Amino acid sequence: MTLASANADADGTPRRVREHGTGGLGECAGTERDASACWENGRVPVRLRPADPALVGPALERFRDGTGTDEDLRLLTKHLLALLVGKAPGGAVEVRVPPYAVAQCLSGTRHTRGTPPAVVEMDAVTWVALGIGDLEWAEAAADARLVASGERSDLGHLLPLVPL
Repeated sequence: MTLASANADADGTPRRVREHGTGGLGECAGTERDASACWENGRVPVRLRPADPALVGPALERFRDGTGTDEDLRLLTKHLLALLVGKAPGGAVEVRVPPYAVAQCLSGTRHTRGTPPAVVEMDAVTWVALGIGDLEWAEAAADARLVASGERSDLGHLLPLVPL
């Protein structure tokens, strides 16, 4: 008996997958396929899909005029992370925007457990400002509004994610 067979159900499905699933990613999990194909096939969890433009526009207006709500921040954060994954699919860098979402992007070395080799973490207001072009990466880094570690953690070349 191998370790793999000891940790699998009778049909060969790993117990971890049976118990926890693949996060809705199916065949897109761990691949560097175009993220939009995964969205169209319904294989990316809803939380990582770009939001309806009819919702994004008003939320963005409220964010820019200072009247945005927590729901607006959640919507914009997840929407912009989905756009980032679509623009730079992969698993080499983990982008954390607590408490709303985490996404992996950029092709290259992929991690599956523990702390990834490259991590970027920031608050939601900073992420949205970066994603819409209201804040430059270098300025956010200089002001300590984000923490980036790892050799590929500078995402400035991918931003902004929406047309100005």
